Amino acid sequence: MTTQVRLLAAWATLMALTGLSLTASEAATAGAVRPLGLLPVTLVLGAGFFKAVQILWTYLGLGRSTLAWKSTFVAFLTVICLVIFSAYAVALAR
Repeated sequence: MTTQVRLLAAWATLMALTGLSLTASEAATAGAVRPLGLLPVTLVLGAGFFKAVQILWTYLGLGRSTLAWKSTFVAFLTVICLVIFSAYAVALAR
């Protein structure tokens, strides 16, 4: 796969994940200003996680690095998403 095709595929993936985030959040609120439920938040955070991985792998070259670097970045992203999700769940429960 040429570099241009690979970058275009990554861009299309990022746009699709952005569309998923927008659709999930819009469907959950139906245009009203109110908190999202846990399922839409999970979809939005999951899409954000995969977008970050796509950017790291494709545009920052992490795909060609060692397993240790890949594992470290994925672990950091996982922790960040879990902290955000946990904070949102606690705030929603109040």
